[in-house]
Amino acid sequence: MFHPLQQFIDQFFLGDIHAFRCKSSPNQSVGMRALRFPDVYSRDCRNTSHQHKVRLLRHFVSLSVVYFMLLTMTSCSNNNDFEGDSVSNYPDMALLLKNNLEPYQKAPYTFMLSTRVNGKKDSSILKAEQVDWKAITAPFMKANLYQKELDGHYKIDIMTDTIYGKSTMLLTSLDPQAVTAKLSINARLLDNKIMSIYAETRDAGVLNTTEHKLLYVNGKSIQDIETIKHPFSDAKITIKTLTFLN
Repeated sequence: MFHPLQQFIDQFFLGDIHAFRCKSSPNQSVGMRALRFPDVYSRDCRNTSHQHKVRLLRHFVSLSVVYFMLLTMTSCSNNNDFEGDSVSNYPDMALLLKNNLEPYQKAPYTFMLSTRVNGKKDSSILKAEQVDWKAITAPFMKANLYQKELDGHYKIDIMTDTIYGKSTMLLTSLDPQAVTAKLSINARLLDNKIMSIYAETRDAGVLNTTEHKLLYVNGKSIQDIETIKHPFSDAKITIKTLTFLN
């Protein structure tokens, strides 16, 4: 079976000599017309070929537009398929970090930053102003669920532990393709102070996939376990831990 796309390529891009045939009048053969009026015949062939190319190009553009519209409609439909909780109940990661991490980003606080890449460890002592806070918080900001387009994409579960005096808000994604698979926040029952934030994110690229497991223990430590997976090589695992020293 001859594929229509291949036919289009042959006709429009390759200029297949068999794809464009000049029309002759009902009473005159193409051969006689070519012999008697070679210039006219050649011009008619060129005009006919150009018209065919224009028509084919218009059909191709029309099909592309229709395909794009169908793809957009399908995407929009998929965005509304989830029946999770309202985004108004999702935590704002930017606000959480501002209230619970920003106070430590100044003197007199000091930290120990340790980095382990595939088993090889390096560490250093840093003052607050020496810490690259933007790099530290960037993976957490990727897990910020307080976005309008994520409305209904997460299910919220609240668990209370009276023995340890804490409550847990667990947000689980209903979308298997979501960047953030889960987000868990522990708070103290007495005053609702944030005790810890945990998140798992996954960013699937063209040639590799980057996964993060993030944990912030308020006033004690920040840890980021980054795993970069390649299709033709071993995964690269980087563990960064920022420990609060005072």
